[in-house]
Amino acid sequence: MARAWLRALRLHQWAKNALVFAPLVLGGKALDVGAWSACALGFLAFGLLASSTYLLNDLWDLPDDRRHWSKRERPLASGRLPIRTALLLAPLPSKAPELNPVENIWQTVCSFLKRRWLVPRYAGNEGCAGWSGAEPHASETSHAAG
Repeated sequence: MARAWLRALRLHQWAKNALVFAPLVLGGKALDVGAWSACALGFLAFGLLASSTYLLNDLWDLPDDRRHWSKRERPLASGRLPIRTALLLAPLPSKAPELNPVENIWQTVCSFLKRRWLVPRYAGNEGCAGWSGAEPHASETSHAAG
Protein backbone atom coordinates (compact mmCIF):
# COMPACT_ATOMS: atom_id res chain seq x y z
CA MET A 1 0.00 0.00 0.00
CA ALA A 2 2.95 2.36 0.58
CA ARG A 3 3.84 2.17 -3.09
CA ALA A 4 0.24 3.00 -4.03
CA TRP A 5 0.33 6.03 -1.72
CA LEU A 6 3.54 7.29 -3.29
CA ARG A 7 2.06 6.97 -6.77
CA ALA A 8 -1.22 8.62 -5.75
CA LEU A 9 0.56 11.59 -4.17
CA ARG A 10 2.58 12.11 -7.37
CA LEU A 11 5.70 13.19 -5.55
CA HIS A 12 7.55 13.59 -8.86
CA GLN A 13 5.35 16.65 -9.46
CA TRP A 14 6.86 18.34 -6.43
CA ALA A 15 9.94 19.21 -8.52
CA LYS A 16 8.00 22.21 -9.87
CA ASN A 17 7.79 23.58 -6.35
CA ALA A 18 11.57 23.99 -6.30
CA LEU A 19 10.92 27.37 -7.89
CA VAL A 20 10.19 28.73 -4.39
CA PHE A 21 13.96 28.60 -3.83
CA ALA A 22 14.82 30.79 -6.84
CA PRO A 23 14.28 34.09 -4.98
CA LEU A 24 16.92 33.06 -2.44
CA VAL A 25 19.61 33.04 -5.06
CA LEU A 26 18.24 35.87 -7.18
CA GLY A 27 17.53 38.05 -4.15
CA GLY A 28 20.91 37.61 -2.53
CA LYS A 29 19.62 35.52 0.38
CA ALA A 30 21.47 32.29 -0.48
CA LEU A 31 23.30 32.35 2.87
CA ASP A 32 20.29 33.34 4.99
CA VAL A 33 19.25 30.30 7.06
CA GLY A 34 15.91 31.88 7.98
CA ALA A 35 15.07 32.44 4.32
CA TRP A 36 15.94 28.82 3.55
CA SER A 37 13.67 27.67 6.38
CA ALA A 38 10.77 29.76 5.09
CA CYS A 39 11.29 28.46 1.56
CA ALA A 40 11.52 24.86 2.77
CA LEU A 41 8.20 25.28 4.56
CA GLY A 42 6.73 26.84 1.45
CA PHE A 43 8.03 23.95 -0.65
CA LEU A 44 6.48 21.45 1.76
CA ALA A 45 3.16 23.33 1.89
CA PHE A 46 2.89 23.59 -1.90
CA GLY A 47 3.79 19.92 -2.27
CA LEU A 48 1.22 18.78 0.26
CA LEU A 49 -1.42 21.00 -1.26
CA ALA A 50 -0.63 19.74 -4.76
CA SER A 51 -0.70 16.09 -3.66
CA SER A 52 -4.00 16.51 -1.87
CA THR A 53 -5.44 18.22 -4.94
CA TYR A 54 -4.29 15.33 -7.14
CA LEU A 55 -6.11 12.97 -4.78
CA LEU A 56 -9.25 15.07 -4.94
CA ASN A 57 -9.07 15.12 -8.73
CA ASP A 58 -8.57 11.35 -8.85
CA LEU A 59 -11.59 10.86 -6.61
CA TRP A 60 -13.68 13.20 -8.75
CA ASP A 61 -12.66 11.53 -12.00
CA LEU A 62 -12.78 7.97 -10.68
CA PRO A 63 -15.50 6.60 -13.01
CA ASP A 64 -13.81 8.07 -16.09
CA ASP A 65 -10.31 7.05 -14.96
CA ARG A 66 -11.44 3.45 -14.56
CA ARG A 67 -12.44 3.40 -18.24
CA HIS A 68 -9.35 5.24 -19.54
CA TRP A 69 -6.63 3.07 -21.11
CA SER A 70 -3.75 4.47 -18.99
CA LYS A 71 -5.43 6.23 -16.06
CA ARG A 72 -7.08 2.98 -14.99
CA GLU A 73 -3.64 1.97 -13.63
CA ARG A 74 -3.65 4.83 -11.11
CA PRO A 75 -3.87 3.63 -7.50
CA LEU A 76 -7.46 4.74 -6.90
CA ALA A 77 -8.86 3.68 -10.27
CA SER A 78 -7.20 0.27 -10.03
CA GLY A 79 -8.33 -0.30 -6.45
CA ARG A 80 -4.79 -0.58 -5.03
CA LEU A 81 -5.56 2.43 -2.83
CA PRO A 82 -8.91 2.32 -1.05
CA ILE A 83 -11.15 5.33 -1.57
CA ARG A 84 -11.70 5.67 2.17
CA THR A 85 -7.94 5.95 2.68
CA ALA A 86 -7.58 8.61 -0.03
CA LEU A 87 -10.31 10.68 1.60
CA LEU A 88 -8.00 11.19 4.59
CA LEU A 89 -5.74 13.48 2.58
CA ALA A 90 -8.12 14.92 0.01
CA PRO A 91 -8.69 18.62 0.71
CA LEU A 92 -11.85 19.56 2.53
CA PRO A 93 -13.48 22.99 2.42
CA SER A 94 -11.41 25.62 4.20
CA LYS A 95 -14.35 26.20 6.54
CA ALA A 96 -13.41 22.95 8.30
CA PRO A 97 -9.58 22.88 8.51
CA GLU A 98 -9.70 20.95 11.77
CA LEU A 99 -11.04 17.96 9.83
CA ASN A 100 -8.19 17.76 7.34
CA PRO A 101 -4.50 17.23 8.17
CA VAL A 102 -3.30 18.83 4.93
CA GLU A 103 -5.39 21.93 5.55
CA ASN A 104 -4.02 22.08 9.10
CA ILE A 105 -0.45 21.95 7.79
CA TRP A 106 -1.23 24.59 5.16
CA GLN A 107 -2.78 26.92 7.75
CA THR A 108 0.17 26.41 10.10
CA VAL A 109 2.71 27.15 7.38
CA CYS A 110 0.83 30.26 6.23
CA SER A 111 0.55 31.49 9.81
CA PHE A 112 4.26 30.88 10.38
CA LEU A 113 5.24 32.68 7.18
CA LYS A 114 3.05 35.65 8.06
CA ARG A 115 4.51 35.93 11.55
CA ARG A 116 8.14 35.24 10.70
CA TRP A 117 8.52 36.75 7.28
CA LEU A 118 5.74 39.02 6.07
CA VAL A 119 4.79 40.90 9.23
CA PRO A 120 8.32 41.84 10.34
CA ARG A 121 9.15 43.15 6.86
CA TYR A 122 5.90 44.95 6.14
CA ALA A 123 4.53 45.99 9.53
CA GLY A 124 3.73 49.66 9.31
CA ASN A 125 3.47 49.55 5.52
CA GLU A 126 -0.09 50.68 4.79
CA GLY A 127 -0.34 48.44 1.74
CA CYS A 128 0.12 45.34 3.89
CA ALA A 129 -2.25 46.15 6.75
CA GLY A 130 -4.09 42.89 6.12
CA TRP A 131 -0.95 40.86 6.81
CA SER A 132 -0.03 42.62 10.02
CA GLY A 133 -3.54 42.67 11.42
CA ALA A 134 -3.40 46.47 11.66
CA GLU A 135 -6.39 48.68 11.08
CA PRO A 136 -6.42 50.71 7.85
CA HIS A 137 -4.69 54.06 8.06
CA ALA A 138 -6.97 57.13 8.19
CA SER A 139 -5.83 58.18 4.70
CA GLU A 140 -7.16 54.87 3.32
CA THR A 141 -10.65 55.36 4.75
CA SER A 142 -11.06 59.09 4.08
CA HIS A 143 -11.45 58.53 0.31
CA ALA A 144 -14.61 56.48 0.80
CA ALA A 145 -16.35 59.29 2.70
CA GLY A 146 -15.68 61.96 0.04
